[in-house]
Amino acid sequence: MRETAAIALADHALPPGWGPWDLPAGWRYLPDGGPDGAPALGLTRVNAAEYLNARLPFPLAPESRCRLSALLYLEDGSDAGASANAGIEFFDAEGRFLGGGYLPPVKTAGAWVRGETEFTVPQYTAECRLMFYLGAGKAGAARFAALALSPAAFRWTAYPLTPVRDELPAGGGAIPFGCFILGQPEPAPEGGWRCRVEAHAAGQTITVEAPVRDGRFAIHLDPLPAGPATLCVQLRDASGRAFGERELPVTLVDEPAAACTLDTKGRLQIAGQPFMPIALYMGEVQREELDEIAASPFNCVLPYSSPALKFTDSALDGVDAVREVFDACHAHGLKVIFSLSNTYDDWHYAFTEALGAHGGLNVMTAAVRAFAGHPALIAWYLNDEQPIERIPMLLERRRRIRNLDPDHPIYAVMCQVPELPFYTELCDVYGIDPYPIVDPACNHIRSSRYTHDMAEQAVGTADGIALWTVVQAHNVGNYDPQANADPEFARANYRDPSFDEMLALALLAAIRGRRASSSTPISTCPTRRLSPEAAPAVGTISAVSARRCARWNRS
Repeated sequence: MRETAAIALADHALPPGWGPWDLPAGWRYLPDGGPDGAPALGLTRVNAAEYLNARLPFPLAPESRCRLSALLYLEDGSDAGASANAGIEFFDAEGRFLGGGYLPPVKTAGAWVRGETEFTVPQYTAECRLMFYLGAGKAGAARFAALALSPAAFRWTAYPLTPVRDELPAGGGAIPFGCFILGQPEPAPEGGWRCRVEAHAAGQTITVEAPVRDGRFAIHLDPLPAGPATLCVQLRDASGRAFGERELPVTLVDEPAAACTLDTKGRLQIAGQPFMPIALYMGEVQREELDEIAASPFNCVLPYSSPALKFTDSALDGVDAVREVFDACHAHGLKVIFSLSNTYDDWHYAFTEALGAHGGLNVMTAAVRAFAGHPALIAWYLNDEQPIERIPMLLERRRRIRNLDPDHPIYAVMCQVPELPFYTELCDVYGIDPYPIVDPACNHIRSSRYTHDMAEQAVGTADGIALWTVVQAHNVGNYDPQANADPEFARANYRDPSFDEMLALALLAAIRGRRASSSTPISTCPTRRLSPEAAPAVGTISAVSARRCARWNRS
């Protein structure tokens, strides 16, 4: 794609190989329903339980970079909480889902709002599907107009491959960096890429330059005073032409943090002793579950509702209720990864009133201040699959957490596979969650391998950033409202991963050198339960990880 192309809303105007539009009942073509009499597509959904998506299949070259834009309009009279949504999803030749890019939902009725998103088409993509829809569980009406695809801008990033993302040794030495480039700049570069780094600290400046090879370069820094510093990284070609510059705030330290540290091979250390988290994603934590978890190979929990944890039989509230759960976990020998991933005011299931604080940012701040010193805590969970447009916001939150608590690493999980390196600055512990098991015929591991490949391109394995993986041990149909409402639809379109599949995913992570394992067990999902033949699978995954952990601890 070389220039912006409008996307027709009528089949007869689509280019060869595109379409046709799939418009379920409730959709209609409106020849003058858009702004200034432009054409639009409109949806009226009376039954809030229906999940009606308009879809347009079309081709794009794998690993191409594009920008999608559209105008979205939520009609007056729609249910409170309704939203107009648009996005693009990717599928392989067998129709298996590979990922997607989505425009910000429009939740305010009565005005046209332009949404945009950039995306990179994943490897193995055979078909792209543009889609429009109303958010699940709400009745209402929406219109969509002015669709356009255009080439996405050249993007690059560079970042230190150090145990803590924004800390460098004040004593200097060799500092490895990752460098990731997407697209081709204009004008084209001459020769190979190089990176020039200026380190500014306490009125001193050190300038070094190094060639980029296979996405890596290294610089040697002379000793600088401990304290705040700034790295100015410039991407250049062999002739010295600059193609972009990034400014990275860092801290020069004499000693690493003391509570939970990461060594140069990405291994977690607690009070100087190695610890490999084998974690269980949970919604909440209750007393009756702790004995069972403590008796299993799991040694860690990650509750999504961390800011609102509370035992059902407890008379405590707020900080005291959460601390009671933390104390119980500690008494059972379980560590906790505290989730801050839902403390965004504009996100689903947001915790904007918790811990005596109002507003997501204040809730996050209150959590860090209250629990940074608790012995059960091992990490803060900053990001759960947030889109790439939110990276600046997430970076600001990372910096606030690090200022309040320099003693615990920040963990984040990403699913935007072609663009994984752009998230590297966010976290000290880099997480991936490839979920390849979807429908009854789906049993490929290719997309999981691709996710591991891109994560390794971002952060490496033998040294550099800690890389953890989330093993699929759940049915992804739990996220589909239609599957939750219609058991026949669920059986036709989704299934549980089998024992062998979960074991294969865990072994793949071990083979690829991951430093921790976590999973969401089927038995905790609200609409499906673990099938008898798959019942041992979660424990087996954990046991595999535990055996590997024992070997790792001895090494």
